[in-house]
Order: sequence, then C-alpha cells, then structure tokens
Amino acid sequence: MKARPVAALALLLTFPASTLAQTRLDLRSIKVVADDHESKPAPLPTWKVRPNDFQQTPPFKSCVESEAIGRSDADARGLHKGWFWTGVGAGTVVGFLGLLTPAFATMHKPKPKTMPSNVEPACYTTGYGNKGRHENAHSALWGSLTGMGVWFLLLIVSSNFD
Repeated sequence: MKARPVAALALLLTFPASTLAQTRLDLRSIKVVADDHESKPAPLPTWKVRPNDFQQTPPFKSCVESEAIGRSDADARGLHKGWFWTGVGAGTVVGFLGLLTPAFATMHKPKPKTMPSNVEPACYTTGYGNKGRHENAHSALWGSLTGMGVWFLLLIVSSNFD
C-alpha cells in the first residue's frame, strides 16, 4: 500500500501538467507487482501470415511505360536478317525496283514471342510492333541499297565484256 503514493508521485513528475490536467488518474487502479505473489502465464502472440502478402504480382506498369519497354525490346533484337537479305536479293535481281522492299517491310507489323509479366499486353505489343516495323524497314532499305550496288557492279562488269 505504500507504493501507490510513490507511483503517483513518479507519474506526476514524469508527465507535464498540461497532460495530467486533461486526464483523470485513479490511484486505486494502480496495482503493485509485489502484492501479487502467484505467477500467471503470459500469452504468446500468434502471428497471422498470409502467403498472398508475400507472393503478390507487381502491378502493371502504365501504358506509356509498357509501350516504351516494348520499343526497347524490339530495338534490342538487332539486325533483322530476313528483310535485309530480301532487300539484297530484290536489289540484285531487279535493280531500282528493289527499293520497293522497304515499302513491303512497313506492311508487316511483328508481334513479340515473349512478354514481361508486369506490362500491359496491348500497349507492349503496340510499342514492339511499331519499333519492329521501323527496324524492318531500315534493314530492308539497307539491303536493297546493297543489292542495287551489286546490280550496278554486275551491270558494269557485263558491259565491259561486250
């Protein structure tokens, strides 16, 4: 019983006066640990773990970001060999008409074979297709110009033999 006034004094010295003015302190509700001799089991906290909290899929990126990722993935594909060699063949065989190969390359819009999981599929496909079409046209243009160079060389060599 002698501990209650000591606890009250400690509380008064610990808290500022403005805090104590707003609260009511009941000294009878303060329990002294030394008065209770029997030991009681302390409950252990149980943790609730939900597996979905740890395995959530990341949210989709915005359409602009997904399209930009599609463009960069199409750009990373490198030289588009099929259109390049088609341009070389067309330029070699038909000369100036080989310059129509880039026009045909722009009609074909490539689609990605694999797609990242955190992008919007429609926007990614749009960005990939636009950049892929652009790269195909460039490869076909360089191929047709190379083919036209071969055609000119063949023309000059054949005219020298006449």
